Amino acid sequence: MNANNTDNVINEIENERNDKQLPQVQGIKEKKDKELLKKMKYKSVDKNIGIQSLYFAILSTMGYTLLLEKPKKHKTKTLTTIQLYQLYDQNGICVFNRDCIFEKAKQLNIGLNRPNKERIIRQFILNETINSIIQIIQNNPLVSIIEGRSKKNIVNEEVPSQHKIQIITLNVNGSYKVIDLNKQALTNGKIYHEALIGIFDYIHSDGIIINGNLFNIGFQLNQPSTSIIDKISQYFYEHSLLPSNTFVPVIAE
Repeated sequence: MNANNTDNVINEIENERNDKQLPQVQGIKEKKDKELLKKMKYKSVDKNIGIQSLYFAILSTMGYTLLLEKPKKHKTKTLTTIQLYQLYDQNGICVFNRDCIFEKAKQLNIGLNRPNKERIIRQFILNETINSIIQIIQNNPLVSIIEGRSKKNIVNEEVPSQHKIQIITLNVNGSYKVIDLNKQALTNGKIYHEALIGIFDYIHSDGIIINGNLFNIGFQLNQPSTSIIDKISQYFYEHSLLPSNTFVPVIAE
């Protein structure tokens, strides 16, 4: 066998080896790409939930009373969604009721005859809730906001786009606090969210009421309200979060 033939054989062997390795390399790359996409998706979900928790904190700072419902899912790879059930202004007037949005979804026949009807209705209620919260915050004369890009609806054209606040400025007794929601979503937003979940778990209740920055009453949906002031005071004491302190994690920048 001359030198040329030897080189050809070596090249054929290397090509054959590369052909065998290529699917393995591609498989590893595809697996890494899928894992990366999952991580990005989970982070995006956590960020949105963190922003929602900051909305709750801001509403509380503005003097609103929030009735929050305990998440139904516990074992998830992302932060669990806390539902806003009702919202009351400083005069005790109910300015938001999730049941009304659910009735609206039924009247509009949202998701009718669709195989993923329940998912569409859930997304409709979520987007309507967030948009209502943003409208309430925006209407406050002591607040100015910079809107972010609205989240495009990928579920169904019946579902409205979810609006977003990018930056909010609060006038608190003449002192201005600038809050970048995107920056604080996975820090203060996540901390606030996890604290709420901790209270849910601690009081074993289906919901909690946030009133003037104080977590003071637990309630069972469709059951008589139950006062748990002593338990909440104990919770704050154990976690060095006294009821007399403001618990809203909004940081001036």
